[in-house]
Amino acid sequence: MRLLAAAFADDAVTQHFLRQDDRNADATARFFTLALERQSLPFGEVTHIDHAATALWVPPGRWQLGWRDQLALAPEIVRIAGFTGIPRALRGLAAMERHHPAEPHMYLVFLGTHPDHRRQGLAGTLMRAMLERCDREGLPVYLENTKATNEAWYRNHGFEVAHDIPLGPGSPEYYRGMWRDPR
Repeated sequence: MRLLAAAFADDAVTQHFLRQDDRNADATARFFTLALERQSLPFGEVTHIDHAATALWVPPGRWQLGWRDQLALAPEIVRIAGFTGIPRALRGLAAMERHHPAEPHMYLVFLGTHPDHRRQGLAGTLMRAMLERCDREGLPVYLENTKATNEAWYRNHGFEVAHDIPLGPGSPEYYRGMWRDPR
């Protein structure tokens, strides 16, 4: 998941949850590996274009980890967030869960393009393919947008801002849940 680590290296929200020391790069890569191993591969799908762009999707009812799985992840959370980052990470996860829609939906966990391949339409290709499928299945799509500069792009794909997700003191201000009804 080095691709997503590179794609989100400059993402303020993602970096807010990770350790802020000389092990940040390893923590970032491990964070995305866990998302892949614990959510997308066992329950959902990974779509990708070569080593340039990828998306992690989770189908209805599979986005939330049970308390046993969360407890089993405790050592990984320490490794990824560092001891001082644990309260920040737990606050963030709780905020995400509080604001996550209850209605069945496809969940776009992450969509990223390697910095060397941006502005080539790769993310749009991945997005359109899944949105077409969700439209055929009558399934809405939810995502959490971490950058204000991406909001117009998501709106062009039919998403609307559903809500802000406050992460607590000292956190980045822009973090929004976005929703797209099927067409």
